[in-house]
Amino acid sequence: MLCVHHAFRTADVHEVLPPLLSPVVVLVMSVLHAFDGPAGQRPAGRLVRVPRGRAALGTALSAWELRRLRTRYGTTLRRALGRRSR
Repeated sequence: MLCVHHAFRTADVHEVLPPLLSPVVVLVMSVLHAFDGPAGQRPAGRLVRVPRGRAALGTALSAWELRRLRTRYGTTLRRALGRRSR
């Protein structure tokens, strides 16, 4: 998740962008890992559960970060898009 923030510098565009892009990056990396093949001798069930767990954890952390930005700092997706709330 920090690679989206620091390496891609998406927080320079807007504070909400890193938590929006992080689930996409985690999902793509999980899919690539699933099709790349096993790195060693692992049970078949573990090869399926670990990438799904990674994607779910990345999405949950991003949702938590979006909620934290909204509750503590008032930063919302609507303000990121330049829209005013009524």
